[in-house]
Amino acid sequence: MSRATSTSRWRSALERFPSHVEEAKGPDGKIQRGWHHLELRIAAELLRIGPYHSADDHWAPTDWQLLLVVSEYMSALLEFLDWFWPEMGWEQHKQAIVLSKRLLQPRSPNTFPSLPIDPQLHAAWRAFTYCFWHGTRHMSSSAPAGMSQAPYTAAREWLTKLVGDKGLESDGQIVSSLQNWLEAMGPRLRDAFPNAPIDWAQWPAVTWPDAECGCRSVEKRGAVKRQTEEEYAVRWPLRVTQGRPKFNHAKVEARDGFSVGIPSVKNPPALGFLAVSDVMCAFKQGACR
Repeated sequence: MSRATSTSRWRSALERFPSHVEEAKGPDGKIQRGWHHLELRIAAELLRIGPYHSADDHWAPTDWQLLLVVSEYMSALLEFLDWFWPEMGWEQHKQAIVLSKRLLQPRSPNTFPSLPIDPQLHAAWRAFTYCFWHGTRHMSSSAPAGMSQAPYTAAREWLTKLVGDKGLESDGQIVSSLQNWLEAMGPRLRDAFPNAPIDWAQWPAVTWPDAECGCRSVEKRGAVKRQTEEEYAVRWPLRVTQGRPKFNHAKVEARDGFSVGIPSVKNPPALGFLAVSDVMCAFKQGACR
């Protein structure tokens, strides 16, 4: 492992939310509402990656929440590779991009064995991916043999701030709080829209009477500012600043008597705010229509 660096080639992509996501265009060049591509660009140049790129590599409106999570995973993975393995170069980093993008895309025909990857990069990708989805409690506090302790500790702390010690496991802080929120929302939605032709029992996989309800768009996040003294800065979801969403969730919980999808721990992981960020974005987009 080389010395970590805070320089990222993906800085411009992080100015959007979700990062690396672009609205899809049809054959006529017009934007297809609600459809998206997960794209990788450097200096505005769109990178088509070998034979695994397909014009059908799209994300449907029903994929939006999955796309949010995958976007955060891809952003973290690419910055991790830039920080720790800059000497491997772009050609090798592309392998990790291909592997991640094609395995996580809902309509991809590719499976893990069909995508070759450099052995060293594969080991790094596998370790990072496991810790992102399952949390950092499996990571030893001591760096592996041959690895410097300081960058290892910094990476472990950075990833813990991002996903917590249980990642996106079903009993982890992120998913369990979100599940509780969904269960609390069902009765409230039925009461609020008693005559809506929607089967709320299927929430969140409901069929909306107006297809426009499921169409989401990419937003401008603005420049990402890193603190000079913090080499590994956690990037918070849109409308969340240093763990503080742009509304007083404590007052909402006290008034309405139910959680708002934020982990109840003292310092919740950054992705624990992803659902609340999405709701705030949805309200803003709905108000603009």
